[in-house]
Amino acid sequence: MVKAYSFICLIFILLSCKHEAPVLSNEESNQVVLKYVSDTIENRHVVLEVFDGVVNELAPTGHQEARRIQLKALESTHLIRVESGGFSIPRDGHPDFRTRYGDSLLLRSQSFAFPSGNINRGRYFGKGVVSGGIAMTSRFWSETATAVLSQQSSMNIGGNAVFNRGTRQMTVDIEVYYTQEQSSKNQLHLALTESNIKEKQAGLGDNYNHNNILCDLFLGLDGEAISAPTTKGTQINRRYTFYIKQTYNRNRYGNGLDPKPENFELIAFVTQDSGRIETANRIPITIN
Repeated sequence: MVKAYSFICLIFILLSCKHEAPVLSNEESNQVVLKYVSDTIENRHVVLEVFDGVVNELAPTGHQEARRIQLKALESTHLIRVESGGFSIPRDGHPDFRTRYGDSLLLRSQSFAFPSGNINRGRYFGKGVVSGGIAMTSRFWSETATAVLSQQSSMNIGGNAVFNRGTRQMTVDIEVYYTQEQSSKNQLHLALTESNIKEKQAGLGDNYNHNNILCDLFLGLDGEAISAPTTKGTQINRRYTFYIKQTYNRNRYGNGLDPKPENFELIAFVTQDSGRIETANRIPITIN
């Protein structure tokens, strides 16, 4: 069962979504020295983006189904909870988990149902909330995720991140290695999420454990173009340094609650021109 929300008025948001975290540096090289990835063909990883809201009593059913799917393939399934639409607007003491990207992601996914979700931003015939749309209701998530996990990926993604509490800077190293040729242009994305946030959720009281909340898309809504040839044997090396704002983009933090780096998760993924996510990986974060 889902709840519906009209979001026609959100179209203008697509024009204003640039990345939130200041990029202090960005270095690129294509030297083939594998440190974080393998050069053998691996299967695709799943990215499940769940659309819901803190005032939607049905949202926890989506959280539970997403977690159940993740537990089947923990290392290869990555969850991003996107607070979006009217149900994300807090009231009566609910937290504000909105980002400037949430409604734009929802609009691109063509969903009016909550909870709903994308599996690798792919279009799967007969499964969309709307015909030809990307977002699906939760009853289709499991079978779609299983299918994606069985497919070979044309690339492997890996990396490492270090967060300095004193400077609030996060340095991120990313490797992408192409095990097969890609005919489409590719874009690299970095999503930061936070878990273990005890706050109010409609229908479940004041101490609900919120997980996988989207904090930021470091490289913006559309990611960063991979300019090197996407041919077999090509390796992309990127190094970024981001500043993690102490108040971040959620009004909740303006009330004195700061983000907790130990609850961060960083997910790197690569999209094609169509917007489909080819594969992804969880990037470990060391905290100093």
